[in-house]
Amino acid sequence: MPEQATVASEQIAALRGLELFRDLSDKSLSLIAGRLRVRELARGELLLKEGDDAFAFYLVLSGRFEARVAERDQIVAEIGPGQPIGEIAFFAGGRRRASVIALRPSTVIEIDYVAFERIKALAPGVERTLIEWLAKRLDATTRNMLHLPKLAPASGIAIVRGGSGAVPPLFFERLAAALSGSEKARILSSVTDLGAEPAPPVAIFLTDETLTEWTRARLRLADELVVVVDGDEPQPPNEIEAFAFELIPPARRRLVRLHPRRRGAVTGTRRWLEGRDMGMIHHVSLEDGQDFASLSRFLTGRATGFVAGGGGAFGVAHIGVYKALSERGLSFDMFGGSSVGSGMAAAFALLRGTQEVLAGVRHIFIESRALRKMTIPRYSLLDHRPFDEALKRRYGETDIEDVWKPFFAIATDLSMNRMQLLRSGPVWRAVRASSSIPGVLPPVITKEGAMLVDGAIADNVPLEPMASLKSGPNVVVSLGLPPSPPLDVDYDRLPGRLELALAYLNPLRRNLPPCPGPISVIQKSVFSNARQDCFARGREDLILSPPASAGSSFLDWSRFEDVFETSYEWARRELQRLEEEGDPALAALDGSRE
Repeated sequence: MPEQATVASEQIAALRGLELFRDLSDKSLSLIAGRLRVRELARGELLLKEGDDAFAFYLVLSGRFEARVAERDQIVAEIGPGQPIGEIAFFAGGRRRASVIALRPSTVIEIDYVAFERIKALAPGVERTLIEWLAKRLDATTRNMLHLPKLAPASGIAIVRGGSGAVPPLFFERLAAALSGSEKARILSSVTDLGAEPAPPVAIFLTDETLTEWTRARLRLADELVVVVDGDEPQPPNEIEAFAFELIPPARRRLVRLHPRRRGAVTGTRRWLEGRDMGMIHHVSLEDGQDFASLSRFLTGRATGFVAGGGGAFGVAHIGVYKALSERGLSFDMFGGSSVGSGMAAAFALLRGTQEVLAGVRHIFIESRALRKMTIPRYSLLDHRPFDEALKRRYGETDIEDVWKPFFAIATDLSMNRMQLLRSGPVWRAVRASSSIPGVLPPVITKEGAMLVDGAIADNVPLEPMASLKSGPNVVVSLGLPPSPPLDVDYDRLPGRLELALAYLNPLRRNLPPCPGPISVIQKSVFSNARQDCFARGREDLILSPPASAGSSFLDWSRFEDVFETSYEWARRELQRLEEEGDPALAALDGSRE
């Protein structure tokens, strides 16, 4: 356990920067300083242990921590400078509800009961501040128990070469140019890092070619790791990578694979991942600065995302909205979707244009009639083979790891009763799993035995998964289903099996009530949660919900061109309206233009 020391006078200025002490005078702050203690923690050191008594709470002066609940093996929060740790259990008089571990060398102030009583006496307003903190943290804790925690931007990023090859100098030149307009980030190397200037909000360390002491020290300070590889022949991790992998968790690692030119999909990325467990993959072309601008937004927490919700045949609206956004000059760094939205998001991530995506819709749903072929209902109502083959023709055998822009799909794992984030393997299979309407199509069974069905059941509008993978503004296209008109059906006239069989054998008696069939009922049930209030929206998340075009149907793909045109024209008008009103989410997206 690190040695504890009394807070020195030079740290009083740092204390004043914390919200808890903003109302204290210099005299009051000096009086309570002797009651406070500072703790220095190394990376990976345990600050709080789940289940222990809460005798104190902490305020973070520097560094970063993660809170993890053992029972769910899940990170429930990341905590940075200025934020409290352990205050809920401290004031409730209970035990620690999570373990808290330092993600990098960190400094905290420890406040026990005696110190807190002294602070209250000197600054009565501090209780109100703490009540506000508690309310916010309880709300965040409740959300994280049910949802994914947001990814916090990194403050220290280490860039290392992968394997034995050298990183082309052009990479560093273009990255520096992309970051030159950012006030948040500064690139440092062993030559330029003299320690004379104050640390920037985001420090990007260019490590040495060998594992020098400076490289070791900066890797220990880093929250995030970027491994840069070049060439088609993969190489095993080098000693710098191995050292970094011991310090930085997989979720905070990025693989940047360099290419001479940009294309929708590449090959061979999986081989580069052997021995490398990476949280995100970026394909970067050296031909211009476009991909470097995207990478810089990821590094500085400003990456833009496109989230495509489910909605059956209304899913074509994603194409119209995307076209309107593109004409405005907006581009996106990451794509994700659920159900039909996963197929659209995959096409956009593959850099396909509007007409090419529309041609894919026409091929799958009109020409191939992929969702119109019934089968013996042993595994499903529809024959899945035509749909599978049509998806393979449109997406080929491309793996998600080889898609140019980062992409994910959402499925529902019925084996574990949870959402499944699909970020590896064939694109077509991920889209198929995400679009597998229960009962209508058979589930996709993984090699591990998981039974995957339509992502709309778990998360029809996967904004939270997007926010858990990257920081920055998002466009969210939510296709809320229009209400169906009341049915003019006499329930008592619904035939039993014998009457129904006779009706089908004798066409003259086939005067059946117009009640929806099983496919229609199942689809409407799956997407009944497609509402805007089902997901947590951030201030910089732009929600777009295009209306259904006249005569279109949730189940009828024959009007897909009308759906596209209607959504495109609506999106153009809506973006103009939002601009005139000064919408902050649209302004954040406009600010990311290349």
